[in-house]
Amino acid sequence: MACNKIENRGVSIWDRLFLGLLPGLLVLFTQAATAVTFTVTNTNDNGAGSFRAALDSANAAVEAAEIIFSLPPASIIELATALPTIIAAHPVNIDGGSQVTISGSSLAGSVNGIGMSTPGHTIDGLTITGFSNAGVSIQAADCTVRNSRIGTDGSNTGLGNATGVEVTGAGTGAMIGG
Repeated sequence: MACNKIENRGVSIWDRLFLGLLPGLLVLFTQAATAVTFTVTNTNDNGAGSFRAALDSANAAVEAAEIIFSLPPASIIELATALPTIIAAHPVNIDGGSQVTISGSSLAGSVNGIGMSTPGHTIDGLTITGFSNAGVSIQAADCTVRNSRIGTDGSNTGLGNATGVEVTGAGTGAMIGG
């Protein structure tokens, strides 16, 4: 009988409310932890599947974004015009998988490689060469550059940028290396 007495107590209104909200909360927190992914599928300077298009899409996204590359190893993206600066209000993670070079050697004038002017972005596993200004320009807090080659292709050949990684203004908390 003691078991029946416990079973007959029922579930309180607070328990029902919590149990009713739990699935929705789990979906909300799961969605908040995910990022939209943009995949670079060619080495073109612009157009569908290009790095430039992926940067534009990441800047326009309303949630965290990741840019990945589906290219053969040692691919080179030779730019014809300067890239857009990362201005997204949410984190953008660029994961080159140590297989891609972004080259500015054909650009005229004073040009940075990849610029970050809002906080919290990451560049991981890219080679960035040939820019007349900085290979990477960080102008915002808490941005990271890691596992990347800036100004060299790894063969100890200097392929230059005027500056490797430039941290200016509000670039506090920037992490470079690894």
